Amino acid sequence: LIRRGLDDEATRTDRDRLLTALAEIDALYESGLEPHRGVGFVTHHDAWRRLTGRFGVRVVGVIRPIETSEPTPGAIAAAVDAVRSAEASLIIVEPQFDPGAARRVAELTGAPVATLDPLGDGDWFAMMRANLEALTDALGNPSDLGASGGD
Repeated sequence: LIRRGLDDEATRTDRDRLLTALAEIDALYESGLEPHRGVGFVTHHDAWRRLTGRFGVRVVGVIRPIETSEPTPGAIAAAVDAVRSAEASLIIVEPQFDPGAARRVAELTGAPVATLDPLGDGDWFAMMRANLEALTDALGNPSDLGASGGD
């Protein structure tokens, strides 16, 4: 906006507030996910790799490689294998998709399931905080990781 000629105090103030709010979300994710660096998880579809990868948490399996198609038996088996081999300690589902396949992987492995919402209700900052809380709650204490691997 500033480059487009809206170089006024209000625009600069709004920009500074936005940058501060974004930095706060970044710091929350950094501190919230720090204890879980290196932990892997399985997702319903591949919507979380960039966000969590930034903070050292890894997507190691995807149940629905193509989000508009049903999961294949091979994709479900690969997700089960990822959890059983201790590569993943969590399964992430989204409220926009049927969680049936993910719940089946959870039943077979004992891995917990967390619901993260990539769309939210229009408040991006509230959505990001809620997703971080859901993710860290599901990951639990770092010393507990791997205890849910289905052994």
